[in-house]
Formats: sequence, structure tokens, C-alpha cells
Amino acid sequence: NLAAGAKVLLEAGADATNSGNIGATPMSIASDSAAYAVMKVLKEAGWESSSGSKENVIKLNVMGSKEVAEINGDYFPKTPEEIPPAFSSVCQAQGWDTKQMWAKLNGLDLKSDTWFSHVENDSYIYWNRNDGKWWIDGPDGNGVWIVKGPSHAPPAHGWMHTTKGTLEGGPMVRTFRDI
Repeated sequence: NLAAGAKVLLEAGADATNSGNIGATPMSIASDSAAYAVMKVLKEAGWESSSGSKENVIKLNVMGSKEVAEINGDYFPKTPEEIPPAFSSVCQAQGWDTKQMWAKLNGLDLKSDTWFSHVENDSYIYWNRNDGKWWIDGPDGNGVWIVKGPSHAPPAHGWMHTTKGTLEGGPMVRTFRDI
């Protein structure tokens, strides 16, 4: 049942306003397909203002990175008040104000600016408000992979190496939500 599927996706944090690579929102696709029950679900959910959320993300898992194997593994959510240690190290080495740079790139809103910390090392994942991309930074704090995507969830595929500019050897990122 398409309507039931739409409801579950919205409850899981799907962004009902995202037009994706094809340039069509879920509402326009439902309308073009005469999927009236899906349209009703989207309207009831307030689809025009539903832009997804990171609030129910309980874990990210990165797998398949061949360039920097240390970034593979599980990542758990952290509040924006906590600044990744590796980010701090990079800022200090560059002579930047760490708190100011973190506020500029990640943001400090407790509801929307969650970032994710690797369970075994100082690698981290965050959505960069400056460029609208998700970043996977290695344990040294330097960016390894980036991908454009919505602020509420990193895309599974399409990660580009930050220095090589290639998708080759890119990771897959899985998002786990409490629904």
C-alpha cells in the first residue's frame, strides 16, 4: 500500500519537500500518478514544511571506504555543544577560533545540528551548513569524503573523495532511525 509506505517514511524522518535528482517532490509524483491516498497522507503530514529531521537518527554506519579504512564503522549522535577533538586540532593548527568555526560550519542548534562521532577513533560526520554537503572527516580531522544532501540524513552513495575528486572507492553510509 503506497499510502502506508508514505506514512512510514514520513514517520522515519523522510523529507517530503526533497525533489531529489529528478526534480520532482513526492507530492508532484503522487499527483501525476493519481495516488490520491498518498496525497492525503502528505497533506496530513504538512508536506510543504516537512523537511526531515535528525532527531530520531540513532546511528550511522560507514562501510567500504578504501582510502581511509579508519572511517569505516559505527557513528553515534552528538550534540553540537560537543566539538569533535580532531576538528579542534585542525582549527588550532590553522590558527582558527574553534568554537566560532564549529558554529559556522556545523551550527549550534540542539535540535537540528547533531553530528556523529566514530565509536573507535576521532573520525566524525557532519552536515556543513556553509556548503550544504555532508563531510566524513578522518581521525586526523581532515576531510576524506563529501556529498551534497539534505541536512537531515547523509546519502548512502555518491561520496566524492575530497582531494582526488573521484567517487572511486567511496563508502556506503547507512542511517539507522528509531521509528
